[in-house]
Amino acid sequence: MKKGILARSLVLSLLAFTVACSSEDDNRNEDGFRIIPPSAATPLIQPTGFYIANEDWFGHDKGSVNFLDYGLNRKYRIYAEVNSGKSLGVTTTMGVAYGDNYYIVSKQGNRFVVTDKNFKEVKSFENIQGDGRAFVGVSDSKGYISTGAGITVYHINTKAIGGKIDGISKQTGNMVYANGKVYAVVNGDGLVIINTDTDTIIEKLGGGYTQVTLDKDGIVWAGKGNEIVRINPKDKNDTKPYNIATAPINGTWGAWNPGSLSSSVKENALYWTKGANVVKFNTQTGELNEEFYTLGEDGFNKKLVFYGAGLRVDPVTDDLVLLVKRSGWGDNGSYNWTKIISNQGASKNQVFMEGGNSNDQNGHYWFPSVPFFQDNNAPEILVNQIVLKPNKEFRVALKDIVIDQDSPYALIEKSVKNLENMFGYATIEGDELVIKTNENTGKTSMSMTVISNGKRLQKDIEIWVRN
Repeated sequence: MKKGILARSLVLSLLAFTVACSSEDDNRNEDGFRIIPPSAATPLIQPTGFYIANEDWFGHDKGSVNFLDYGLNRKYRIYAEVNSGKSLGVTTTMGVAYGDNYYIVSKQGNRFVVTDKNFKEVKSFENIQGDGRAFVGVSDSKGYISTGAGITVYHINTKAIGGKIDGISKQTGNMVYANGKVYAVVNGDGLVIINTDTDTIIEKLGGGYTQVTLDKDGIVWAGKGNEIVRINPKDKNDTKPYNIATAPINGTWGAWNPGSLSSSVKENALYWTKGANVVKFNTQTGELNEEFYTLGEDGFNKKLVFYGAGLRVDPVTDDLVLLVKRSGWGDNGSYNWTKIISNQGASKNQVFMEGGNSNDQNGHYWFPSVPFFQDNNAPEILVNQIVLKPNKEFRVALKDIVIDQDSPYALIEKSVKNLENMFGYATIEGDELVIKTNENTGKTSMSMTVISNGKRLQKDIEIWVRN
């Protein structure tokens, strides 16, 4: 078990006990009172590998999904394998895990496909009111699909396509969700900020924004050519641009792909590609390493280049997954590699992507779009009981009672419903749970809800107010 989890368990094991031990009768079973220890955190359910969404060979094959385990053993076309007679759309651009499903977006045909975690199709849509680009979840019941003509709402619970976001009609690319808002990059309109409760535009930030990502602390980072802008979604005045003119983040509007801008969920780091190099940006210092990693050549002295998004960061290992092909046209497109490098820039592993007979290495014209990753763990609320004295204020750090083993704490949404008014009230202030009691004593409960990457948990926590 991780040291951090041990520390959390210690805090929680003391939580009910320490607030109760000031009472002389804390060990007595009177009026049904008993100390309920906190729950132990469920150990991380390790991912078995990761996936690659492929545009695939336009005019010959529909989009596809490949799976690689952490030994880089490959399984090709896994969606087709479990969905006999069905196909993804034309030019698949994105795959993403959210809640209990995978969401796969393509430019044409079956533009939006929903599968379970075994890639068995749940629902597919040809009409999403535009050609598909990307998907972002905004709650456990709703998500947004970006298209060549704006943003379409998707209702997760009813598996139904909804309306479009008014005021956005141009090609829309990457989107991230933070603090009740979606930040979407729109060609010609810049960065558009949307209220996800009302599905209405809050603000449009002009200036040629091209890509957007979310870091481990819940901060939005938006690239706009020679600048990258840090945006705090909890404070509209907390915005800071950084000059990156020597390694600009360019748009992908022509033959759109998800772009390379990616965030670590372990370090204070962003990554993107510049030519054949990976760039690393320190989000605390603003330091830019333009030669963090260089592709070089394959074993036949052929230059290598990125394709599609080019890279993503594995949320569990913090390694970078690179999508690489031979430079040039023609049969160079059938020579593809998946490379793994560490967060220190060291080459760890690579594998040639076969799956066809288009060259002497059994390669295929995969035209890989973007890696995506498993989300196997659900959020947990570890505390079961809080015991307080009357007329007191109690504060506890939420990070000590809320956890999701494969998602950053800062990206978990948290809310509480008040205690019964006769006992006081509960609220969340910043990163703390705050309970204030009045003079009344007795037993009540508090309802806490957390949502992490589309998975919701609601838990009633027993509250005792005792002299």
